[in-house]
Amino acid sequence: MANQFTVTDQKVSACLLDVMAAMAGENYNYYQDYSVTSVATGDRSKIKVGLKVVVPQAQRVTAATRIGQKLQEKYNVEYARDDTQLNIKVGRKEPYSKQVIRIDVKPMGGGSGAGSDATAINESAQCLYAALAFNVYHAPIEGDGGSISLDDFEEAAQSCEVDVKFDEMIALPTSWKLSSIRGANKLYDAIGKNKPKGYYKFYRGKGLDDGQIKSAYKKISRGTPFTSEDKWNPADIWIAASNFNANDITTAASSGLAKNVNQFLIEKYDSKELIGVSLKKITAPTARLSLKNYTEDGKAAGVHYAGYELKYKTGDEYSIDVYIKYGSGSEKIQFRNFGGNKSGSWQGEVKGSSANQGKIGGGEVFNILKAFNVISALPNNQQEWADAGSSTKIAKISEDLYDALKKYNAEGLSSNKNATVGQISTFNKSYRYSKKLGLMLIDALETNKNKADEIVKDIYLYASSQHKLSGVYLKME
Repeated sequence: MANQFTVTDQKVSACLLDVMAAMAGENYNYYQDYSVTSVATGDRSKIKVGLKVVVPQAQRVTAATRIGQKLQEKYNVEYARDDTQLNIKVGRKEPYSKQVIRIDVKPMGGGSGAGSDATAINESAQCLYAALAFNVYHAPIEGDGGSISLDDFEEAAQSCEVDVKFDEMIALPTSWKLSSIRGANKLYDAIGKNKPKGYYKFYRGKGLDDGQIKSAYKKISRGTPFTSEDKWNPADIWIAASNFNANDITTAASSGLAKNVNQFLIEKYDSKELIGVSLKKITAPTARLSLKNYTEDGKAAGVHYAGYELKYKTGDEYSIDVYIKYGSGSEKIQFRNFGGNKSGSWQGEVKGSSANQGKIGGGEVFNILKAFNVISALPNNQQEWADAGSSTKIAKISEDLYDALKKYNAEGLSSNKNATVGQISTFNKSYRYSKKLGLMLIDALETNKNKADEIVKDIYLYASSQHKLSGVYLKME
């Protein structure tokens, strides 16, 4: 629809003039790419005028917030569609009219460039919201964040070093915005309220997080069983005193010993000068915060081998998984191929009541078994993947799988061996690969019951980043 149109209703016309005035300000101008999408002529129409403003994807919430905040001085403004739609109620005084002028802030088409990935945005946004609570309000963030102004966000950003753009951080979907607010409030209550404004800075993907922390891991990694930095310390963001000397991390790692860096991190946690925080999406009204790897005691309290869960068939479903039970028996570690039909990526994942608690690669699982001398040789992952699809080996692998499934009383397994072996031979290679490695693990535990508790404990600790060589951090969920 062309931008030339006529509005005869005086209240609508007056409101529309204010809306148009709000589309430009000191640091922005949305006149260049807006259009009129609808003009209602009847009295019954709720939407009297529809407007569309087009901006880059990452700037949608920013644009809507700028326009909305300018209009809120005079009008009742309601936000919808993850804060990218504005409904401005016609009339400046209560009771407000049910009629509105609607602005939809839409993303540009091709050519606007890709933004940061969702994980980077969500973790960086947690830094921003924490900075709001710590350094702008010096108080918990109230409500759903609707009263946060752009000025407040911009002030908070001054104490953040992150690897995503400002507009991406404030353009969060509602559920992630609430998660960030809950996380910020929990961190403020635990750490920030006892320090003055400006005491802390927040890091994600830049500064000491991308510099000295990564450098420290490289120096110590050869003396650990870890294949990634996350297994040494899974902190997603770091909170540091503004006067903290990040080079002290490098000095602590100069010996190449994980225990020296870990002791340094404990000391700095105690003084609240440097704190790593691992993040999960927070869906409960209040976030939970727990300290990990502070002492050896309690890292694997109650963790022991409590048996296994093995299914061949449930209903019409054929399971590629095996589960190792630990603790009370209701807690489980799932083992399966996570590579689908394209690749062999057999891993373990600790299952939790609200979220998964971490993964361990198949190589690390079998390294632990080898360290306890319960297997004679490490399986070759690439060879196992290839063999599972080899026409000359499928029959033998399928028969071996049936025998192992029967030995360990797999649920839903038929007593008709020939028919079942034939069926297994028709499954995709991911099934045979995944089930074979899972049954190797079960066999190692069941035939070495005297070592099974310690094996499962080591698997659990590695997967959940609580190994004896892992560094201290706060886990927030």
